[in-house]
Amino acid sequence: MKKIEKEKSNVEKSKFEYNRVTGTFRNQLGQEKSMVDANISNEVAAMIARRKKHYMEDLWKIDPKKKGPQYVGSRRHLYNEKPKSDKEKEEDLRDGDLSKYTPEPTLPTDENFVKNFKENGGKFLYCQDKNEVLDVFGKILEENNWDGKECCCFDDNLKETFKDFDLNYSFSNQAAFFLSTCEYLVANTGALLVSSNQIKEKKLAEIPHNFVILAGTSQLVDTIGEGLRGIKSKSKKRIPSNITTIKTFENKQESDFMSYGSTSKNVYLLLLEDL
Repeated sequence: MKKIEKEKSNVEKSKFEYNRVTGTFRNQLGQEKSMVDANISNEVAAMIARRKKHYMEDLWKIDPKKKGPQYVGSRRHLYNEKPKSDKEKEEDLRDGDLSKYTPEPTLPTDENFVKNFKENGGKFLYCQDKNEVLDVFGKILEENNWDGKECCCFDDNLKETFKDFDLNYSFSNQAAFFLSTCEYLVANTGALLVSSNQIKEKKLAEIPHNFVILAGTSQLVDTIGEGLRGIKSKSKKRIPSNITTIKTFENKQESDFMSYGSTSKNVYLLLLEDL
C-alpha cells in the first residue's frame, strides 16, 4: 500500500510540475504574442499616419468649369507630376551635398507604387475612408461630365457601393468609363494587375478608354511575381484567367519605346486605406 501511495504521490507531483512549467510557458507565449500584436498594431498605425501626411497635405479641390488633371487637385501628391530633369537632379544633389553615385534610398511599397504610377501617367487619389471614396468619385464624375452617362461595370458590389450616383450600368465598350477593382497594385512598375475577375475575357482594347479603379492599400505588392502568388493563394478552387497588367496611361509619350504595343488607358485610382 505504501508503495502504491508513494507512486500516486509521485504522479501528482509530476502533474503539478508539468502544469507549472507548461502554464509558465503558455503565459510567456501569451505575453510574447501580445507584444508582437502590439508592435504590429503600432507599425500599422505609424504607416497609416505617414500615408495621411504624405498624401493629404492639402484639401482636394476641383473647378468644374475646367477640365483635365492639372486642375483637379491642389494636393501635390495627387496627380501625375513631371519627372525631374537631369539638371534638376544635379541641383538636388548639390543642395543635399550628396554624390551622384550615392544609391537612392529605398522607398516604402506604397510610395514606390505612387511614384511609378504617376510617372506612367495615372491619376492617384488617396481616400481615408469609404465616405471620402464617395466624395472623390462624385468629383470625378463632375469633372468629366459623367453624371447620367453610361458606365461599363461587371462588379455588382461596386454597383451597390455607388448606387446613389446617377449612372446607367452596362457591359458596353462604348460607355463613358469603366468602373472596376483590381487584383493587386505592383509597386516596382506602377502597374495595375487585373484578371477575369475584373475584365472577364475581354481584351483591354475592348473596354472603355477611361478607367476608375477602386483598390485598397492591402493590395499593394512590390513585384508582379508577388501579385501572381497572391492570386494563386486566394484562388484555391479556380485560378482566374486573362491575367494582365495595365501600366500605360494616357499622357505617356508615343515615342516611349517601353510602352510600344500597349493599350493606353486614362486611369483614375481611388486608393482606400483598408488596413
